[in-house]
Amino acid sequence: MLDQCTIFNIGDRVRIKPELLTQNDCLLDDWLQCQRRGRDFTPKHAPGEEGLRYHSNFEVFADRALVVHTRSRPSETPDQSEQYVNKIEINLRKILHGQNGISINNDKNLCAAILIARHAMSHLLVKPEQASELIPGLRYNEHSYWRKVEIALDVHDPGYVILDQMKYMKSPYIRNSALPYPNSTHLNGTNLELKAYDKVKKVEKRFSKKKHSITSSSDEITRLEVIFPEGKIPNGFPVHRETIRLAKFASHQRMTGFTWEDLRAIHRTYFKGIKGVYHVKAEKGSSYTTGQATAWAAVAKNHSIPTSEIRAALEKYGGKSKDTSRGIEKKMLEFMAQTSELDADTILSDEAYENPPIIDVSGLEGCRFYVEHYGIEEIYKNADEVFAVYSNQQIPARFTPMVTDDEYWL
Repeated sequence: MLDQCTIFNIGDRVRIKPELLTQNDCLLDDWLQCQRRGRDFTPKHAPGEEGLRYHSNFEVFADRALVVHTRSRPSETPDQSEQYVNKIEINLRKILHGQNGISINNDKNLCAAILIARHAMSHLLVKPEQASELIPGLRYNEHSYWRKVEIALDVHDPGYVILDQMKYMKSPYIRNSALPYPNSTHLNGTNLELKAYDKVKKVEKRFSKKKHSITSSSDEITRLEVIFPEGKIPNGFPVHRETIRLAKFASHQRMTGFTWEDLRAIHRTYFKGIKGVYHVKAEKGSSYTTGQATAWAAVAKNHSIPTSEIRAALEKYGGKSKDTSRGIEKKMLEFMAQTSELDADTILSDEAYENPPIIDVSGLEGCRFYVEHYGIEEIYKNADEVFAVYSNQQIPARFTPMVTDDEYWL
């Protein structure tokens, strides 16, 4: 379920190998070479801090599946050969599958991707064992946490009925109205963003100029995405499960651990709570077949116009006050729900999360080559500490990696 995420590391505990900052080919070990590296050896003032810093970044796997950002200590005369891990951009889907059209649909795959990332980062460090300190929640460290998390669900959507209805969505957790675009709808808040978009078209556009063939288990797939922007976790969490680990950093609560089931619960809460999308029965004695709001709702639905645009037009051209126009929009959304054929429990069922549709891009196989080279036993050393934080299951006793294209560790 996880898509693009960011891990933030506080302080200067985990140091990068100094030779990686000077050598040209950036060979991480005898076999693994950095995909791309950026170095900024022009001393710059650190925002909000006295002193100068140097910065570098290392793209360990292709397509930015794992990018490690470093910076030096703030100093008037910083040493460019002493840099420390500051931020990690990680896409666990890309690590496992080479692209994000195939979901992480269980605890085993979630832990497998984290284990590969941890092992890969160890090549960068002066002390390889410190790679565990870069994964939030491991070894009781108090300096790394999840700063940004995207939780996505892909659903079969024949005729794109779900995607079309999502342009009317309104969330009790977001004050703003939805913003519809071609093939997508965005609902943006301060601490939370909800998105619905055509995933097939997005993948096709991304790989249209590359020599890859694209196949999918459905011609029409909509992605429903919950995004916690950087620094906004867990400000908007409506679900506090016991297994979601939180720790205090600089007087703020930050997320340091979760399981796949936690992600499902969080995603389901936000998308099940939206208004104007799923079918809701009319209250007994109420009538939604007549009235001004119903008429405007029919116009919105027949002409595919967002209710927010009608509300704005009522204020600008109809002389309606903001309170009146918002009341009309609320009744419009009620009408949308009462006439919708979509069922929230069906769209967000356990089956939907555990067996989502697949978009496969030929030639992209994730870190299969990496696992085969280093060996699963090496990558799985101290795997129990990862499973203890990111799984409700015990670590599997036996591994048979890469049995199928879909499952790594079954």
